[in-house]
Amino acid sequence: MDEVTSPELRENSGTRDLVHYEKFGEAADDFRLCDPSELPVPDWHREILAERRRRIESGEATISSWEDAKKRLNELGNED
Repeated sequence: MDEVTSPELRENSGTRDLVHYEKFGEAADDFRLCDPSELPVPDWHREILAERRRRIESGEATISSWEDAKKRLNELGNED
């Protein structure tokens, strides 16, 4: 993606904002259209996911619904 930093655009913030918005839209479109299998995944992230999967499969961890997780978080926030 091209970086928008030309002096002309810095002088006119309205134009700069419009160009940044357009560039963001282009990048978002590119991201939505790409094949997820083609996105790079860092090794450290793969390791975290593998460890989480191992813990779930071994029974050391469980998966909660989003509703249950929100309820537990709210309860934690209400503790004194």
